[in-house]
Amino acid sequence: MKIHFKHAVCSVGLCLLAASTLAYSGDIYVISNSSVSIAADDIKDIYTGEKLVEGGVKLSPIDNNTIKADFLEKVVHMAPDKYASMWGKKVFRDGLTAPVTKSTDADVIALVKAKPGNIGYVTNPSADVKVIKKF
Repeated sequence: MKIHFKHAVCSVGLCLLAASTLAYSGDIYVISNSSVSIAADDIKDIYTGEKLVEGGVKLSPIDNNTIKADFLEKVVHMAPDKYASMWGKKVFRDGLTAPVTKSTDADVIALVKAKPGNIGYVTNPSADVKVIKKF
């Protein structure tokens, strides 16, 4: 059987495309600094800029780039492009600060531990942060 180079390249390309669009199917843990109490019902409002303060502490959401699309689908019920557009409007119209984006669970955990108002989401939380909810 003779395989043409173009067919092989197309097959590899399609495999890579399929792999890159697969969603993370494991658990997602929303975490906060252990010194702040955040209700699970407030998670979506925090990530959409509707809830900015809890107990006098300014809240700062942190996105985890590795699982962001799945988090947005499961928790915020929004597509990534709509989420980015929404935050763009809130930054310019309302003067809010868009969520910081980190690349790994470890980076998100370190930032959550660093400041009481920080809230993030990870696949594997550490014992020194508070788990608000598992999705």
